[in-house]
Amino acid sequence: MKTETTALTETQINDWKKQYGKIYKSIVGDEVVIFRKIKRNEYMQAMTDIDSEDPMKVFLRQDMITKMTTLYPNNIDQLIEENGALSTVISNEVLGKSGFDLLSTTQL
Repeated sequence: MKTETTALTETQINDWKKQYGKIYKSIVGDEVVIFRKIKRNEYMQAMTDIDSEDPMKVFLRQDMITKMTTLYPNNIDQLIEENGALSTVISNEVLGKSGFDLLSTTQL
């Protein structure tokens, strides 16, 4: 199933920008995903809500972050199930855009 952003209006995109600041579009396989940065409290929730003993915790956190921050499409739960790498890719993008990606470190 291929999703298109043509159903989105300029008004909807501008409303998201007003509400969340910067928003981002990524394409994973054939899927277009529009997302926002993760908030600090959401990040803390994702890090603490998943049982640390669960061997699937990394994947569960990726799913949780993707679901929290995806603005489009609305059927993100279904897309995560249909596309194995989607939540990995999007959650990594979300964390990177949210400042969790070290851009530059210099030894002094």
